[in-house]
Amino acid sequence: MSDKGTVIGLATALLCILGAAVIESGGVGILMALVNLPSFMIVMGGTLGTVTASFPLDRVTQMGKIIGVAFRQDASSERALVSLFVKLADRARREGLLALETEAAQIEDHSIKKGVMLVVDGTDPELVREIMESDVAAMSERHQGKFAMFEAAGGFAPTMGIRSSATRKKWRGARSQSRVSWPCRRATTRAWCARSSMPSCRCMSVARK
Repeated sequence: MSDKGTVIGLATALLCILGAAVIESGGVGILMALVNLPSFMIVMGGTLGTVTASFPLDRVTQMGKIIGVAFRQDASSERALVSLFVKLADRARREGLLALETEAAQIEDHSIKKGVMLVVDGTDPELVREIMESDVAAMSERHQGKFAMFEAAGGFAPTMGIRSSATRKKWRGARSQSRVSWPCRRATTRAWCARSSMPSCRCMSVARK
């Protein structure tokens, strides 16, 4: 079952951010200005590369599957679980523990099904508790290890964003400096420099000869 809350939340956040940009600029042209491929490559590529270097590769390759979990909602609820256990307890009281074997075949939750089958097999109640608690702890640790990748990415991405901004400023400065300081070798470029109002352009002396 899809989780509508995740989709609605992301859509609302994106709409508010883009709407604020349009209102502040006074036109929708600002939306195209927000699209910048070099910055996207630095932030997304740098974040993904750092996460890949920080976590096992087999876990990183499951990121797409883990993201899909955020858009799915577990169909079971607390009320349904309570009703299930009441039903199991009532049947075990009336027909005995062996009668739960047929009920276990209809249970979709693998963890609950495993616990019921342990009871049917006559396992000691304390041992059943220990086994189930161990399974829950292992599952929690496994999930925490996967979610840790996104927590790390949330810390790396802002740093990459700052790095992207600083790098682009340096690129612009180097590009402007190269246009002003270096003599142009192509005739079309020399003609452009001669018409420009750049007193420090060394191409002007070349173009006027």
